[in-house]
Amino acid sequence: MKQLRSSILLSLCILTACVAKDTDTTEIQQIDRQISTIAILPVVSVAEKSDSFSYSQLKKQERGVEVLTEIVYDYFTDYNNITILNDEKVDSFDVSYTANRTAQALSIAKNLGADAVMTINMNRYIDRDGGKYSVQHPASVSFDYRLMHAGNGQTLCSGVYDETQKSLTDNLLSFKSIFKRKLQWVTAEELAREGIFATFGDCKYLFKPKLD
Repeated sequence: MKQLRSSILLSLCILTACVAKDTDTTEIQQIDRQISTIAILPVVSVAEKSDSFSYSQLKKQERGVEVLTEIVYDYFTDYNNITILNDEKVDSFDVSYTANRTAQALSIAKNLGADAVMTINMNRYIDRDGGKYSVQHPASVSFDYRLMHAGNGQTLCSGVYDETQKSLTDNLLSFKSIFKRKLQWVTAEELAREGIFATFGDCKYLFKPKLD
């Protein structure tokens, strides 16, 4: 009798697990079918909400926003289902400025009729101080992004890129990156471009063949 009860319980557990798995798969498939259009909000610098940045740092952050914006445009140049918004377009929508950024993003997506919306934050942008073969200070870039379902705010994809280039002697584990860069010190723009392809490439809604 005990063996029979154990067998029944085991069967129920397996059946329950299968049902749960099928439900999760169904939900994911439904979401995938819903995501056909994506709105991308302007890149925002963390310096905009901080008083701790010096004038020099603010200028670097502004340059970082410009560069990252250009790279995002380049990345999505062949995507007909993606709309990249500028500040003027965002300001034209009836959005509550007292709401948090997530609520603002979802409101803008609703105005556009987009299925998903992306926010991008520029956290750090410091260009190299020096040339290709010798630097005083290497390039350093950090940004993050979040792609959300416009209907329920669910995070579909997110990513963080944070890198300060190191020399071969400083980091013996980064052979792949070092030799890809031909043993040269890269610019912050080149780091940012690598970061966009690396982080966006991990998201099935944003995937694109990576750089050679």
